[in-house]
Formats: sequence, structure tokens, C-alpha cells
Amino acid sequence: MTIKVCKVPYLNYEPYYFDMKSSEFELTQSPPSGVAELLLQGSVDAGPVPTADIPKIENRFAPVSGFSISTRATSGNLFLHSKYPVTDLSGKTVSVGKEGATAVKLLKLLLNNKYGLANLNFVEPSEEHDAILVIGDPALRTRFGMRGYQYKYDLGSEWSEWTGLPLVTSKWYANPEMDKAQNILLENTLYVGMEEGVTTLCNTNETYDHLLMRARDVTAFIRGFKYFSGLAETKGLDTLLNYFSDIPE
Repeated sequence: MTIKVCKVPYLNYEPYYFDMKSSEFELTQSPPSGVAELLLQGSVDAGPVPTADIPKIENRFAPVSGFSISTRATSGNLFLHSKYPVTDLSGKTVSVGKEGATAVKLLKLLLNNKYGLANLNFVEPSEEHDAILVIGDPALRTRFGMRGYQYKYDLGSEWSEWTGLPLVTSKWYANPEMDKAQNILLENTLYVGMEEGVTTLCNTNETYDHLLMRARDVTAFIRGFKYFSGLAETKGLDTLLNYFSDIPE
């Protein structure tokens, strides 16, 4: 029986899908913001759920071993670009999109709790703003900065500097009604991706022109991620979820 898997089309997710080319898997592409909804609708059996959406699904779906995406230092693809130093953003307007609830909540958490900022106005990207949140592959194209924005902040760095913990941005969940053989196949395939998929990307000779990345840039970026949770990542995830529980939707 085919396992239906949600595929997030961002470079840092790519290793997981390295060995999902057979007819045993059916991939449905979605931005991070759509993964939880696809699971709840029954459109997919498994996928990497963004941290902010875990409370929506954790009572109905089961973790797939310890598979998750985390960073210990810089995220490399979660940026706040600002016209002002972050400490001067009180009363200013910040643009956030709809693709990344985890990044938006993390940004609000950092601005509120780490920097003690108040009276921030969050708007759509099309509206006038003083700072803008950019995530995922679009953020990779802005990793050297954005014209008109003098300051750049990596949310992974901001979180790790503040808490001393890894930043876990997503965790794999699956339908608990999948049979044992399917669960084993999914876990084994994700293990292959975590090992061979990461190795392949780290040894690539390809350029990713759409991301303005040379082969060595891809290698450096992928090496910044961990694809399986240990004790530190579990603590980091629990800490982040605890903070998120106090942030309104």
C-alpha cells in the first residue's frame, strides 16, 4: 500500500525525500503551513509538521521516531531584515507572511521576551513596513542582505544565544493507523535520507542558481542542520512549545 507523504519544497528538507522515489511513496507538495492541515484532512499519512502546529495534531498522530529538523547556531533561512537595529523596533511595523507560523511565533517571542519590545504592528508583506521576516528558500536568496534593509538577524542564532538550546523547526508525524510494515518502511527511508541524502547534498557539484548558491554554499547550509533529535533537541522543542503556548494565534 502506498504511503502518502507531504513534501516541503525547501532545500533543508530535501535530504528526507532522497529515497522516496519508488512507487511505495506518493508525494504531495506543500509549504510548511499546509502540512498539519493535509494530515488532519487525511490527504497524507505522514509529514514534517512545523513546531507551531504540533499542538494541533499531536493527539491524533504519532511521532516518527526522533526525526526532526533543528539547528544549533544559525538557521541560514530564517531572517528578519530591518531598517533599524532590533532594539529600536518598538512602535514600528513588521511584515510577516502566512507560510511560516513557527517563524512568526518565534519572531514575536524574541521581540517580546528577549528584547522587551512593545507596540509592534504586524502586517502583510504588501503593506508598508520597517522590517520584514523572510523564511525558507526565499530567505536563502537574501542571506547576504536585502537592499533598503541595513540590519539582518538570523532567528536561529537569536534563539540559541538566548536559551543555549537548539532550535527545532519541525518534527515528523504519521497516521497511527499505518500498519507496522509501512511504519518500518517510512522510518528506514527517512534514515537513508538522513544519512545518504545529507551526504549527497554535502558532496554536490551542482549550483542552485535559483537560490544564488554554489555547491560549497549548499554544503555549508546543509551541514548546519541536524535531522534527528537527541536530548538537547528534545529539551529545545519542549521549551519552544512552552513559550508558544502563551502566544496568541
